[in-house]
Amino acid sequence: MNLQPQQLFSLISETADTLNVECHVVGGYVRDMLLNRPSKDIDIVVVGSGIEMARAFADRLGKGARVSVFKNFGTAQVKYKDTEVEFAGARRESYQRDSRIPIVE
Repeated sequence: MNLQPQQLFSLISETADTLNVECHVVGGYVRDMLLNRPSKDIDIVVVGSGIEMARAFADRLGKGARVSVFKNFGTAQVKYKDTEVEFAGARRESYQRDSRIPIVE
């Protein structure tokens, strides 16, 4: 059984409370919800460590949750069934004119 959005966000909230960090849903998921479109990709910005948050969230999900860490960007992605949740620590970034890859400051 896949998690419903309410269940997923409750687990994210509980994890954030346990770690004593603040989290916000950002990006395409917010747009898709406003446009009433389905979305399986959720981006969360964490005022703290996105990697630590992702690992703790995956532990709460249990068996079947896979974590991919992108250390250079301070982000991590949790895949669980048909849902992907990416956690990024709040950061400052800039982009070169010809690139979509951020320079993390």
